[in-house]
Amino acid sequence: MNPGDHLVLFADVAVTTSGLHLGFALGAEGDGLYLYDGTGSLIDSVRFGHQLPDLSIGRIGYDGRWA
Repeated sequence: MNPGDHLVLFADVAVTTSGLHLGFALGAEGDGLYLYDGTGSLIDSVRFGHQLPDLSIGRIGYDGRWA
């Protein structure tokens, strides 16, 4: 991937729908997600608390803010 590109990954165990499914789900009570490169260096991460149904969070811009 190049800077500015994005890839949508579904954190669920669905196998009957299209898309890239990770085979695991994130915890509704709070969890963390970590992205590493091929050498094992941490590239990015997010930790979050309790999640409300049908509400998403996402990064806005390149300054690291989450909304």
